[in-house]
Amino acid sequence: MKKQLVILTAFVLISILLNPVFLSAQENAKPPKFKAEQLVGKWKATRAEVLNVPPVADAKQAPAPVDTSKRVSNQGRPVRSTDAVAEREKRNLENFLYYEAKSSLEIFANKTLVKKYNEKIINATWKLKKNSLTAKDIKTKEKYKIKISKCAPDLLIVEETSKTGNVTVKVIYEKEK
Repeated sequence: MKKQLVILTAFVLISILLNPVFLSAQENAKPPKFKAEQLVGKWKATRAEVLNVPPVADAKQAPAPVDTSKRVSNQGRPVRSTDAVAEREKRNLENFLYYEAKSSLEIFANKTLVKKYNEKIINATWKLKKNSLTAKDIKTKEKYKIKISKCAPDLLIVEETSKTGNVTVKVIYEKEK
């Protein structure tokens, strides 16, 4: 009986002492929440950088490169070499970063937003859930998910994924005055 009481008392004391440690760890692990009023306004991108790059196949798994630029397919068109495809993907990524860094984002209180990107204008409606903004294009019904890393009165840091879904880009927006 005494042994059980000592064990119970020790357990209670340990749980009381460790409770603040667990609570603070949980508090730090929660994603930050933002209010819609903080997002409303006109934002201009200042910088864009790649967060993840698609994995490259290992040299052991990849077949030996073959120069197919001189071979002709059975339809008379030249077959693309693997170097040309890789170069095109690199160029597409550079273009994506360039246009993201020059984009602007205007968020309205009536749950609509306008993104100007590469001479294109995307009109969408949006919903805010925890730390992400889900936008749905009004014309094409295409959905975009934008993860918000930081929201301050004059700074907005978001993570956007390319349409192909293989590259995530961090874009830093500053509020226009």
